[in-house]
Amino acid sequence: MNLESAEAPLDIDDEIAELRRYLWRARGRQSRRAGTFLLILSAAFFVLAYATRYIVFEATSIASFLLGTILVFTSLEPYMKTRTANEAIYSSLRILEDFLNRLDARGKAVYIPPEPEQNQGRVFIFAPGHSKLPNLKKLTDENEMIYEEGVLVPSLGNSLIKLYEEDLGDIRKMDFEYLQEWLPRVLVSGLKLAEKVEITRLGNEVKVEITGTVFNQLCQQRENIKTVCETLGCPLESSIAEALAKNTERLVYKVESRHDPQATKTTTRYVLGASVDVFEPGKPEAPT
Repeated sequence: MNLESAEAPLDIDDEIAELRRYLWRARGRQSRRAGTFLLILSAAFFVLAYATRYIVFEATSIASFLLGTILVFTSLEPYMKTRTANEAIYSSLRILEDFLNRLDARGKAVYIPPEPEQNQGRVFIFAPGHSKLPNLKKLTDENEMIYEEGVLVPSLGNSLIKLYEEDLGDIRKMDFEYLQEWLPRVLVSGLKLAEKVEITRLGNEVKVEITGTVFNQLCQQRENIKTVCETLGCPLESSIAEALAKNTERLVYKVESRHDPQATKTTTRYVLGASVDVFEPGKPEAPT
């Protein structure tokens, strides 16, 4: 009889992924469990207070009930009202809208992967009639913003990327399939930025579908920030595009974006361009 194990040991990456799944399922449960325990404790102290007439048991019962209710029905993390957050962001987007309109930067946007020593991703927006990037080294090493071919601006999703990496780790170091599975979980279950997020890839084309985003009020004001919406998209769209660029280390072209106000759903199509390692100035053409 063969005494050797029939099962091969799990790959270390599979073990880490399985551990992350376990921790994710457990995330957020502790406060509710503690709250439930306090509610049970409150009932016990209430019975003792009724039986013994000791005011200390009555006070403890009330305190346990209040704290237990807070833990069960609310989160321990502070939240800003969605409308307040959207209005604050909208003011900044209006300034960016005016800036892009004055420079007549209305073409397609291409997300440029940040260098290892860079903290922020950047986006190049083509000027009308242009579809070729200038020298990529100039875009990554210099502080210029305005070029003959278009405008270079910071990504709207830079701050969100930092939050994603607090949960996922360095996006640059993970497989695309891992990012494809876990980034939507962070967006939906972790940060509550959307009700549903799907990322699908077919060859060099990536489609992102976002339903019930917290930035939906910005989408309702789309006509007032039309250039920003058509080029960069909302901060959530930008953060996903930046994550794609950072993960693949390739140029990421935003080709198309559609918003359905009835379904509160935004569908954006990206095309992966050349790797930054083999990029040549003037190539490739911006996808259509």
